[in-house]
Parts: sequence; structure tokens; C-alpha cells
Amino acid sequence: MKPPKTYKRLQDNISTFRNWWGRRSIRKTLFSYLFPMGLAFMLVVWISHQLLIGYLHEELHRSRLEAQLSQFTELLAGSGQLTDNKIKQIVNSGDQGSYIFSVNSGESIVVSEKTFLDVVKNILSGDERGIIHYNDKDHTLLGIASEIDIGGKKIQILVLEKENYKPAISDDVHLVIGVVALALFFSIIFFIYLSVNTALKPLGDLSVQLSELKNGRRTRLAEDSPVEFREVVVDFNHLLEVLDRRLKRSRRSMSDLSHSIKTPLTVAIAITGDQETPIEHDDREFLHAKLSELRKIIDAQMRRAEMSGQYSGKPIKVVEKVEAIIDVVRRIYPRKSYLLKKDLPDDFFWPIDEHDFNEVVGNILDNAAKWSDGRIDITLAQEKNMFKIMIEDDGPGVAQDNLDQLTKRKRRLDEQTPGYGLGLSIVDEIVDNYSGKLIFSKSKMAGLRVEVIFSASKLNPAFS
Repeated sequence: MKPPKTYKRLQDNISTFRNWWGRRSIRKTLFSYLFPMGLAFMLVVWISHQLLIGYLHEELHRSRLEAQLSQFTELLAGSGQLTDNKIKQIVNSGDQGSYIFSVNSGESIVVSEKTFLDVVKNILSGDERGIIHYNDKDHTLLGIASEIDIGGKKIQILVLEKENYKPAISDDVHLVIGVVALALFFSIIFFIYLSVNTALKPLGDLSVQLSELKNGRRTRLAEDSPVEFREVVVDFNHLLEVLDRRLKRSRRSMSDLSHSIKTPLTVAIAITGDQETPIEHDDREFLHAKLSELRKIIDAQMRRAEMSGQYSGKPIKVVEKVEAIIDVVRRIYPRKSYLLKKDLPDDFFWPIDEHDFNEVVGNILDNAAKWSDGRIDITLAQEKNMFKIMIEDDGPGVAQDNLDQLTKRKRRLDEQTPGYGLGLSIVDEIVDNYSGKLIFSKSKMAGLRVEVIFSASKLNPAFS
């Protein structure tokens, strides 16, 4: 027998709700916390309101009873010699409409309302003083008892409210407070819903922008987002810029590689194309030189392809890495002197890919060692949110007119300055990928000074 459609629809709705509830959602999380908080707030308001009204209600009765007792006590104390007739006269002169007055002189008990004589006797027979709550099967009374000394004679005084005292507020007031609390609860839920949706609206806008980014209708996310998302948006846009640069670099590298290998390959094909003609010694050397050049070009392009750029890798210990690179270069050029100057702690970290850092420092240091007459100085310094590497040598240096060529970006491989070639071209691209600066100038030792400056605010906002 098949289940009815209504039951199946109910099962589908329950299943849909379970699937929705099982998914992680900021909106759902906020509601799951704010809804119980709103309910608890409504209950606190409701209960505290009732307690406050009950407290004020009882305090009002207490103050009235104390006022009547004070007035009644003054009448008794100022009446002079108390007799039974005098006491009856004073007792019957009180506020007979709302209160019951009684006096126990020790010889007799005088009550303004004879029907309450037994109640008064029960109360005065005890030792209670101050505010009194009296309950029996017929009465629920609130009163105040006191004892005074008049002419050396102790007298007990009791003032009772004539009407039964209701410590709780009326059902109508209960209902009004309940309705107000319920209205307040739904108002809170509405404002919670409105606030959550308003607060999460930028996430919806961000989702729309991501869809437009995927469909090619925009190239960057709008950075005028709330403070909580701004850093994420800025980092994401930076990442897009890095990816764009990598794509452009890849296309440029392929173009450069195609242009650079075209001539050596044409020469090689021309020399080896005629199988009947033996290859002369000069042609062989020429072919070997061209093929060696081709291998260097391919190696350089492979090194370019391995560049990571910012947002890759983890922070590295700068001093430790530089010391390791110096040790490697010292083995290649053992007759040179290397002096490391560091204006930063040994445990100083910087967010840069290890391979990229090795390429930058290794290429500059290799060129300095290759061209120096004997001395290379390496300086590491930190200034606020900037990190600087300076390497200088005592070699012949570079003519002032050629320094602009060394710092010129996006150079083609066949336009490299002699002596400072493919290695510095790679350094130039890596530093550019990290939004840094590469500066060439004349060293104090008459050689070349190369400065690499990285800025934390441009590199990674988390390190600024």
C-alpha cells in the first residue's frame, strides 16, 4: 500500500529542512544564537516587570500602614492618661473606612471592628512586630504591629487593612504584561532578522561580484566593502594581480623563448641540413656556441617559470638563508672576501618564497663575486615596514649611462647588458612580482651597488 501524498510531501519537507540545517551558514548560526537570546530577554522582561509591579504594590501598602500607625501612635501618646474610654475614643476616630485599629492595654483589647476581634487576638498573642501577613480560611490581611510605652505602661498597637490583601497583581495586568512582552519578542525577532540580513548583504554582493568575475564582466572586486571583509577583498585583488602578472610573464617568456631560439636553431639546421657535406671545425665550434647559448636561454626561461611570487610559500628566516647562500658562493669564488652586515635579529622572518629569495640573493651575489676584485659587502636592514638587501663590490662597476638599462623592466633576452645578463633579468622580474624595488648605483668601493627593497604593506597586509 502506497503512503498518501500528504505524508510523502511531509517527509520531503522534513528531509529538505534537515539538509538545510546540516549546511554551515552564517545566517543560520546568528539566528540560532540570537533567537534564544531574544526569547530569554523577553522572559526576563516579563518576569522582572511582574516582580517590580508586585514589589511596588506591596511597598505602597506598607507605606500607608506605616503612616496610619505613626498617626495613631501620636494620638495615643498625646492623649495623656489613657483610660478604656479614652482608648475607645481614639480607636474609633481612625480611618474606619479602610483600616482596623486595635489597642491591647494589658487589661483589655479594643478593636474598631468587633467582627475582627478574634483575628486581632490571634495576631497580638504572638511576638511579631512590624509588617504582618495574616492568613486564615476567611482572611488574607496585611497589617503592622508596634509596642509603645505611655506613662510607664506598655501598650500593643495593631493596624490592619480591612480588605483582603492580594500580593499578586491582577490577571488583567498579567495579560497586559504578557501581550507587551510578546509584542516586544516579535519586535526583537523582526529587528534581528532585519539586522542579520542587512549585515550579510555585502556577502551577497560579493557573491554577485565573484560571478561577474568568473563570467569576465569585471576584473577586480570592489574594495569599498565593510571593514570585516576589506582585507580579504584587498588580498584577493592582489592575488588576481599576481595571477595576471604570471600569465603575462608566461606569454612573454614563450614569445622571448620563441624569438631567442629561432636564430640558433636556424643556424643548426643550416649546418646539419646537408648530410653529404662534412661539418668543418669552425662550423662545429660555431654550432657548439649557438647550442650552448640556446641551453642558457632555456635554463633561464625554466628559472623564470619556477618563480612563485607573493602569496606563495611561507615566511623564511632571512639571516639563515643569506648565510647559506654566501657559503655556496664562497665555494665557487673562494679567493673573494665576503662581509655580512645585519641590522636585524637572527630570527627575523619575511614573507617570501624560499626559491624566489634564493634566486634574488644568489644571482646578485654571484654577479658581485664574478666582477669584484676581492671584496663583497652584504647588508641586511629593516626600516619600519620595509626590508632591504644591499650587495656591493669593488669591481669595475657599470657605466652611469648603462645603469638605466640594468633597471629597465620587461627587457627582452637578446637586449641584456653584457656582463649583467640573464640572472639580473630574473631578479628584476621576481622583485617586480613582490612589488619591490631594484636599484643599481655606484658603490663606495667604486664597483656596483645593488639594492633590493621589499615593502610589507605592498607585499602582504598581514605583515604591515
